[in-house]
Parts: sequence; structure tokens; C-alpha cells
Amino acid sequence: MAVQMTDQELNRLREAVGVLMGWRPLKGNKPGMAVTRGELETLQTAVSRIQSVLAGTLADMTSTDVTDAPTADDFNALRADVVALHSLLAGIISSKGS
Repeated sequence: MAVQMTDQELNRLREAVGVLMGWRPLKGNKPGMAVTRGELETLQTAVSRIQSVLAGTLADMTSTDVTDAPTADDFNALRADVVALHSLLAGIISSKGS
């Protein structure tokens, strides 16, 4: 899935990545990362947990764009998408403690 960004959004993303990676100074001329190595390890562990919860479970959306008033089928498809998203988020939250 391609992500579309405005030039402003892309520049903000570049700046954020630069700060996080230590490519840009945070204060004055002192280079630094936005997180410590210990915090980075914690973040990597959290990302791994999220990836394991999401692995193979993220299905395509069933709802589609509508041009008129939504029908019951449109609403039910959207609700099914929301329920699937809710289940994934609940899985991520419950894996936080494990």
C-alpha cells in the first residue's frame, strides 16, 4: 500500500528521523539521539511484540467508499472493519504484559 504525503509532511518525517537517529543536533552543536540505547531496546521489544500479534492477522478492509447514503450492508461492512481493528488493538494491549 503506497502512502501519500505532502512535501511538508515528508520534511517533518525527515526531521523526526534525523533527530531520532542522531543525524541532527538536539541542543546547540551537541549531536544526540532522542532516545538512549536502553530505551531503544525497550522500544524494539515492544515493536517485536506488536509485529507478532499482527503477523498474518491484518486482513483487507471489507468496507468501501460510498457516494450516496450508506446502506445496511455498507454499515455492517464498516462495523466489521472496526471490530477487526478493535480485536487487533486488544491483542496488542494484552501482549504488553507478556
